Amino acid sequence: MRKLLPYLFSFIVVAAMAVLLFYSSLKNVFAVVVPPEPTAEEELPAPEEPKTFTGRVVMPDEESILVLENSAGRDIEKIVTYLTGRTAGLHWLARPYFKKHRGSEDVIMGVRMTIDSLGRITCNEIEYTNAEDESLKDTLQRHIEYYWLYRKSESGKTELWVPIRFRAIY
Repeated sequence: MRKLLPYLFSFIVVAAMAVLLFYSSLKNVFAVVVPPEPTAEEELPAPEEPKTFTGRVVMPDEESILVLENSAGRDIEKIVTYLTGRTAGLHWLARPYFKKHRGSEDVIMGVRMTIDSLGRITCNEIEYTNAEDESLKDTLQRHIEYYWLYRKSESGKTELWVPIRFRAIY
């Protein structure tokens, strides 16, 4: 037994070192790393808003829309969000016009629309346009009246004047 004592002692030392090494590596694996707090000097970048496809259509912001009547009490911000969501469809409407008129400039249309209590949107008239022919105007009116439908309200109507810009080059 005395001959084996140095071997037994070295085995215990090596085993203790292996256990110590194993536990110290596990401590690093399960350690929670807390990032340092940003100082006042460092500015955090603003989060990017998700971009949606708008194509050649530029919808106006809330300040550019003229509310003629709002007896339904609708929130104008929500209407602007709704109109912004419809820009991709308007892009495809303008495509044949810009194929026909390749050298034309941007087209601006002032659309006067009414949202009734059932949410139906009627395009009363297009008060202003600098389009070279009436095809885009007629197509836009039919598209708005057929496809666009807003939320219902208790009663009343909302009448808006919305300027829409179609870019010739996008």
